[in-house]
Amino acid sequence: MGEGAGHQRIEFPVHEVPWSEIKSRFGAAQRAERLPTKEVKSARWFASEAACAALVPAGGKRGRIKGTLTLPEWRGFGYGLDVMWRVFDEAHKEGYEEMEVFTRHPGWFERHGWWTVREASWGTPVMRANLNDLILLKPQ
Repeated sequence: MGEGAGHQRIEFPVHEVPWSEIKSRFGAAQRAERLPTKEVKSARWFASEAACAALVPAGGKRGRIKGTLTLPEWRGFGYGLDVMWRVFDEAHKEGYEEMEVFTRHPGWFERHGWWTVREASWGTPVMRANLNDLILLKPQ
């Protein structure tokens, strides 16, 4: 299960929340991870008690995921994936066909059907996925 956290899996519902709530609940962890917050203040944010992610337009039929974070003590339990499924559902409702993410953890995304398209100028991999493929992978 979780990586040494000693917690059992708890069901945390995922909700759309305002930036102010993200900042108060996850701000310290975002700063510790050096996650960029530029352009995400106006994004659509989704969070549980343990994880968060933002959905922003990337142009055309592509959505971008920003600010993905699972609190360190809850990593390895699937809370990040719970939030991602909610983001994918919302992206699908908004008409996106492809998703994009800039990440320092490409292995996690590759395990869930993403591929690397390039490296950003600061050395972070840019990954993409076909949204319909991702939705097909969702457990029922």
